[in-house]
Amino acid sequence: MYNPKFLKIIRLLNKDEFKLLHKFLLSPIYNTNKNIIILYSYIKKHYDKLLTTGLAKEIIFNYVFKEGKFSDKKLRNLSSEMLLILKNFLLFLHLEKNESLKKKLLHDQISSMSFKYDEQKYLEQLIQNIKTDSSINDVPSVILSKVEQVFDLSIRLSNSIHPNLLSQLINKLDLLVFEASLKYYSAAKLISSSQKQKINCDFGNHISSYIEKLNIQEYPISVQIQYYKFKLRQTKNEIYYHKLKEILYKNYDNISINEKSLVYSYLLNFLVEERSLESLTRYCNEELELRLHQIETTIDSKGFIPDSIFINTVCLQLRMKKFPDTLVFIDKYNKYLNSKIANSVVNTALGKLHSSMKEFGKAIQFFSKVKHNHWYYKVQAMSNSLICFFELNDFKSVRLLSSQLFSYCNKNRVVYPFMKSNQKNFVKFLTRYISLLEINNLKKIPSLLSEIQNSKRFSYKEWLLEKINEYIKKRQPKKLPSNSKYKSKLSPVNSYTA
Repeated sequence: MYNPKFLKIIRLLNKDEFKLLHKFLLSPIYNTNKNIIILYSYIKKHYDKLLTTGLAKEIIFNYVFKEGKFSDKKLRNLSSEMLLILKNFLLFLHLEKNESLKKKLLHDQISSMSFKYDEQKYLEQLIQNIKTDSSINDVPSVILSKVEQVFDLSIRLSNSIHPNLLSQLINKLDLLVFEASLKYYSAAKLISSSQKQKINCDFGNHISSYIEKLNIQEYPISVQIQYYKFKLRQTKNEIYYHKLKEILYKNYDNISINEKSLVYSYLLNFLVEERSLESLTRYCNEELELRLHQIETTIDSKGFIPDSIFINTVCLQLRMKKFPDTLVFIDKYNKYLNSKIANSVVNTALGKLHSSMKEFGKAIQFFSKVKHNHWYYKVQAMSNSLICFFELNDFKSVRLLSSQLFSYCNKNRVVYPFMKSNQKNFVKFLTRYISLLEINNLKKIPSLLSEIQNSKRFSYKEWLLEKINEYIKKRQPKKLPSNSKYKSKLSPVNSYTA
């Protein structure tokens, strides 16, 4: 039986609504296809029967089109058209029942139409309204919605933004637009209406160049923060990092909790992206200080800690070998995690802690407790367990778990593609290395090492390279001491053997 979508909607209508649908279809505003009305008459004739059963394709086709060869495509087109009309009918019903919505839409339409002939006057009035009922301390979303209102209106009235309209609006909105634009571009976003119109104008550069002509210290703290956030993202210069951090600490009590969280995110992103071997220790200390501040701020604002912030802080402390501090951190803050995944997060963190302390047996115990309710922590637990079994020289378990991890990544659709690729490459190189170790094939290990070095970044690449280099170093023949007296006591054969 043919059971199209439009029939499912008709079944939801009561008898009065079904009768009203007939009038709706007769209106040329909503329908101009006579076959739709014929289809309605057939449904009305068999209404009670169709409430439980579907349509017979050939019968309905012959009833509507009278003659001609049956065409499935023709019937589908008719059904699609009926479905579209029914959707409009449902909107019509909703609007008829909702008087307040009807008044609002009517008011908005009349308002937009009434100013079509005096665009500049209305824009100036709207801008003035924004300036008088807004403050520079508005949250970014409020400011941006008001600024978007101006751009949306200008597009609606003139179909396109005049080349000089953008600068006119910026001059009229003054500091309000300056802050809004900085907030937008410091978050690497565009005003949606501008994006649709593909306007080639960089708010960030426009605003920052304006501010640089004046003294940045003359602006409110909120604007200074947005300026340095934008410059930090744009140039990756450590000067702006320290400036932003200085403003945060000096005005800590006067900055909103949400803004503090954003500033911490910018500062941390800079440290993570820009640290190098030379700056690793200094940047790690800075990062840990910021992360601990960020956690306290997040708890104050949200009442909980996102698991990503928690696990990243744990990994940072382990990288710095602050093992006792890591345990204290886990005990202190685990109660602020989402209860649904807290168990998996804490067991992953404790597993990483014991693995870093070379207590591989204990680490495996914690990793085995990680549940399947979050794929990220399950993947982390499996891959870290691989490392622990390898360190314990339990190659049989490494092979078994490698197969499980590979299969898990392949079958689990929610695992990010880049994560799948990273984990599968790790498993591939690790199992190849174990195969060479088991047959004691030292000759092929250097070529494997070179292949890994030249490969793209994958999970635990540095760890695997370190293990292979350690093995090669151990297998190299020991050099004799460069002592002439010692050499003279050895026979040529003994010297060769040594």
